[in-house]
Amino acid sequence: MLLHRGGGRAAPRAAALSWLILTLLALSSCVITPAGIVVDNGDQPLATVQAGVLRVYDGPGYDYASIGALYRHEQAAALGKKEDCRWLYLRAADGRAGWVPAGPLYVSLESACEQVAKAVMFDPPTPQPGDAVALSTYARLSYLAKRYDQAADQFSQALALDADDAPAYYGRGAARAAMGDYEEAIQDFDRAIDLNADLVPALRDRGAANAKLGRNQQALQDLDRAIALAPNDAAGYVVRGTVRVDMGAYLPAVGDFNRAIELDPAIPEAFYGRGLAYAFLDNRLRSIQDWTTAIELDPDYVAAYGDRGLAYALSGQPNMAIADYDKAIELDSDNARAYMNRGLAFAELGDYERAIDDCDRAVELAPESADAYHNRGFVHYEAGNYAEAIRDLERSLELVPDAPDRAQVEELIESLRAME
Repeated sequence: MLLHRGGGRAAPRAAALSWLILTLLALSSCVITPAGIVVDNGDQPLATVQAGVLRVYDGPGYDYASIGALYRHEQAAALGKKEDCRWLYLRAADGRAGWVPAGPLYVSLESACEQVAKAVMFDPPTPQPGDAVALSTYARLSYLAKRYDQAADQFSQALALDADDAPAYYGRGAARAAMGDYEEAIQDFDRAIDLNADLVPALRDRGAANAKLGRNQQALQDLDRAIALAPNDAAGYVVRGTVRVDMGAYLPAVGDFNRAIELDPAIPEAFYGRGLAYAFLDNRLRSIQDWTTAIELDPDYVAAYGDRGLAYALSGQPNMAIADYDKAIELDSDNARAYMNRGLAFAELGDYERAIDDCDRAVELAPESADAYHNRGFVHYEAGNYAEAIRDLERSLELVPDAPDRAQVEELIESLRAME
């Protein structure tokens, strides 16, 4: 029987600053980032990059926008810290600056963490109505803080004051897309592009939104245009490569991801996407290599752990697979796919009790998933629980009556009834 394993910008400175920012600016020399204020107190220990490629972020966390990279053996001044040096704000000699994960695998400090200034963090404040520039600026801060509904509302307020602000339409569209409102997002991107036909981020993100709605040809038109306007923008190639994977154009997708990596070798999404393309091309080794690189660049990349785990499982390495599924579940405790696939890995090891526990959890999290019932039925069958296996397999066929393996499943159900 076939198993159904699951598949897997920096904001401008505000025109109207809060009293906290004004106070700090009056007291000292400061660096303002979208996620807070780094106090430059003149004591800046030197940090040396240890990772091959160290991704730089707008704020102290992987949820913030990635804005560049530092490379092995580069040195930069440590201006600020967050969470006892779990994140550092670095500035290189050429002016490149941003937040990076700290720790011996990423950077080494020439002196103790206590010598690094503590960053003062703040939440996006509520701007005064009537100031379109401030509203748009704070909306961008809200977006970076993943407060997408607040960002969309603030962009709407800004647009009520200035209906021809193309970046504000783009910003509201990006916030709506982040909330899954793709149709409304596309309307905003349309308006932004009407106002500025060469607004590359709007073209790129409209392409991504159309792809989410299954409009791949429209998506490609936008992405081709975005890349023609900005041929050195790695993000455009990543999005187009992702669309091409969805369309089954795996070799062109690999080409897009290769170009993105040439332009910026520190984008985890480029390695993740190329890994997917290689997986569909049955090049499992390259997939594992790319997903490993994606995880090195972003240790919280849930999908990369899940897909690498699946690749390990299909390669006959269930223990390696379980380790990856463990990490995916640690990062996302509601990940039904990870529970389902970990259950199958436990079953391969003959640990049916843990396998059934995981499959139960997958069904609980995704009660309308035919795959979850199908796989739990298979595990029950392997464990000798025939009545439970029949129940789950029948339920999987109810959910997907035209399942491609329906004949095989029905044949198994009949054979199980004969053994009851």
